[in-house]
Amino acid sequence: MSRLKCFVYCLISLVVGMLIIYATWQTAFIRGSIDRGAQVVADERDFWLAMDARVPYELNGYKFLPHTHEKKIRVVKRR
Repeated sequence: MSRLKCFVYCLISLVVGMLIIYATWQTAFIRGSIDRGAQVVADERDFWLAMDARVPYELNGYKFLPHTHEKKIRVVKRR
């Protein structure tokens, strides 16, 4: 009887331990997925903030500021 009781206790503790490990792994996996999704959103937000910044850029020989009504300035390249 004692051996059977010990075997049952060991089996139950093994199953409970495996369940705890599985639940921890699932939680970490879900949390990691959420973190990766948040990183993608943050990268996209940073990209659009950079696009909105008043940074002059050149296009077809004209330099201008995005999202403003300022006139384009013709860029004269010196040789």
